[in-house]
Amino acid sequence: PISAVGFVYFGSVLVSIGHIEEGYRYVKLAKKLVSQFDAKEVAGEVIAISTQAIGYIEPMQSAIEFHVLGHKSALEAGDIGFASMNCSLYISNLLWSGLNLNQVQKEFDKAHSFMEQHSTWSLLVITGPLLQSIGKLVSVEELPLFQERKYQSLGPMAEFHREKNPFATKIFYLHNMYQTFIFRNFDRLEDTADEFIDFKIQTWTALNTHNVQCFICGLVSFLLYRRTNKNVWFERGSEFKLMMKRWSKCSEWNF
Repeated sequence: PISAVGFVYFGSVLVSIGHIEEGYRYVKLAKKLVSQFDAKEVAGEVIAISTQAIGYIEPMQSAIEFHVLGHKSALEAGDIGFASMNCSLYISNLLWSGLNLNQVQKEFDKAHSFMEQHSTWSLLVITGPLLQSIGKLVSVEELPLFQERKYQSLGPMAEFHREKNPFATKIFYLHNMYQTFIFRNFDRLEDTADEFIDFKIQTWTALNTHNVQCFICGLVSFLLYRRTNKNVWFERGSEFKLMMKRWSKCSEWNF
């Protein structure tokens, strides 16, 4: 079982530094070991980490469904941490998968209820900005009252966790930029884009968020170049486009 954990993290690191096909082989090996030795105690962890790497090769819409299995496997082993992690990663990627927004909202409700029940506050804070984006896309009036109250009550706690967890801050900045882009709030778009792009962290766990961030940043950069004629935005857009082009060699379906 421990070998499976080692392989899945090593494979994820390889994917994060651009060795996608090689990393993919290691995470698939990790999953095979879990299945072969019926390693229930690490199944939730291996599935949570491996699915994020698998999403660079296999169609995202089907790959993220492994998180549902990961959630179930972790619960069976009494691993609340990775049961919640699979919930968080699943709903975080569901927003970008093309699923109907009302269905995405329902899945968010279930996941947030589970995470609240088990007091996994850091994950609630990380996924809070996604919930806010969905609320604005489907209209705030349609947000369940529970979720509306929950997001508001996380205010002070969200600030605390963002101070302790740079990834939570990165997601917060991402959705600020995304919302100003989607709703064409041009007065704030350049500031929110600068804020997000300039906040640099290294992470290799939630790998699927990297390609989403790259895609959104590319769209925003080229839009800002057309509106401001600043070369810096053209250069940034070109960099993001090149990254997507490299990833497309591994999965034309996703990229």
